[in-house]
Amino acid sequence: MNQKIGIFWYYNNKVIGKTYNLSEAEKYGDFLSPILGHYDYWNQIQKALPELYYEEYEYIPRGRIVYDTTKDHFVLLSSKKIIKNKTILKAIKEFFSIPEDAKIVAKSDLHYEIPRG
Repeated sequence: MNQKIGIFWYYNNKVIGKTYNLSEAEKYGDFLSPILGHYDYWNQIQKALPELYYEEYEYIPRGRIVYDTTKDHFVLLSSKKIIKNKTILKAIKEFFSIPEDAKIVAKSDLHYEIPRG
């Protein structure tokens, strides 16, 4: 199985986003990280899902998967709501081709919380 890293949104009960093979990832300190961020890729999502044309990228639940090269595991960075939901976590693993038994460390990050207002 070709495990991947990348960025994602959780929209209409499914994971959408951009994946990268580990060999395509950008080295960022001890991590392999996606080349594009949410802001950079959002227009591609809007083209694929026209109903999101007037939505800002940060108002759809989102996160990213990176790979810790020193600890040899994946790291999920997202909102508290996402990392506490086992159904969503399973969908994220499937989207990124991460085996069910692979170690993945989930961390909530304020950056991924949906802004209020």
